[in-house]
Amino acid sequence: MNNQSAQPVLDRMLQAIKAMHLTKVAAFSKAGIVPSAIYYALRIGKDIGVASSQRFLDAFPNVSSDWLYNGAGEMFIGNDA
Repeated sequence: MNNQSAQPVLDRMLQAIKAMHLTKVAAFSKAGIVPSAIYYALRIGKDIGVASSQRFLDAFPNVSSDWLYNGAGEMFIGNDA
């Protein structure tokens, strides 16, 4: 397993949010994810659950699910950021 795929999904979510020039609060609110749950996960070093990551993908369909879950391929589908 390479380091990219071992990276937690939450870390990749944060990378995508930064690339889209959004705040964490705005992005997670758009996805229907309670920001305080994210901050708690970050604080204790825990990854995000599948349901929350799917809500993120539903809210941001230009983010590649393969990249988000596995670290494979490009961050965005097409050239959208």
